[in-house]
Amino acid sequence: MRFNSKFEYKNYLGNQRIAIIQKAHHKTHTLIQFINNELIDKKIIEWNNEYTSDIRDPYSEDNIRKLLINYNIKASDADLRRILKHSLVTRSLTSEAEALKVIRNVSEDLTRLEVERIVKNLDYAENVLANADVQINKYKSLIEKLPRHTSRKEILEKCITEDKPLPSNRRQALLERALERGSNYKGRQYTYKELNQLSRDLERYKTHRLDYETARLENIQADREGYGVINEEKSWIWSTLEKTRHQGMDGETVPFTAKFEVVNEVTGDVDYLLFPGDVTNDHNNCSNICNCGCTYEIIKA
Repeated sequence: MRFNSKFEYKNYLGNQRIAIIQKAHHKTHTLIQFINNELIDKKIIEWNNEYTSDIRDPYSEDNIRKLLINYNIKASDADLRRILKHSLVTRSLTSEAEALKVIRNVSEDLTRLEVERIVKNLDYAENVLANADVQINKYKSLIEKLPRHTSRKEILEKCITEDKPLPSNRRQALLERALERGSNYKGRQYTYKELNQLSRDLERYKTHRLDYETARLENIQADREGYGVINEEKSWIWSTLEKTRHQGMDGETVPFTAKFEVVNEVTGDVDYLLFPGDVTNDHNNCSNICNCGCTYEIIKA
């Protein structure tokens, strides 16, 4: 394979590394998708039953978070240990405590975004159930026949009928148009999104974040031992994919602890990110984050 520049080559290596990590944690992503689907199934099947929203409510954000956090801690721990093994950080009680703090922080960020997406998917299902006639028995039959990872949005849409009596033809027309554009008939927005793309974006974020945190730990140790800074700068590497954002960022270099000023060339949205895909510093509803294939290089002194 031939490359036109060193940035193309470095980006290729970075993407290969991320792809390997994503493949390694495919089971974790699949498990999270199963949790999403099982919660939606439970809500739809029990829709006509009364239940109390107490501490045992399976749909509460807190309980969903408890389901996910341990999976993310386990995966983040494995990744960070792998990176630290090839870093300049020496093993000690201090570095171990710092590593555990990194793992906890990264896992909390991942879990927060996953919970947010699952809750929105549950809201979507609830709004459809409240505003359309859903054949629940048909839904139960389909989920028993289809694979566990099958899109619950697609199954739900197959089970909507037009038999539900509505006050007027106008309301029916409003409901149909609203369902098509992703809002209910009162205009409130609700959407359903699969977790596959979110998982890819978050895995890329985790890889970049752990690289950054490892380099930061190297700098802390160097300072503690009286040496100069090891990791001095970082450079943005564009994905080189056609019709993608951030081409103008290619080769942009800033001090290691500084943030990149990132502009979406289409919308003009500006974010200040520590690295590509930095979800914790996203202030424009994923404008510069989602589907971003860029990577970055940490430059040593």
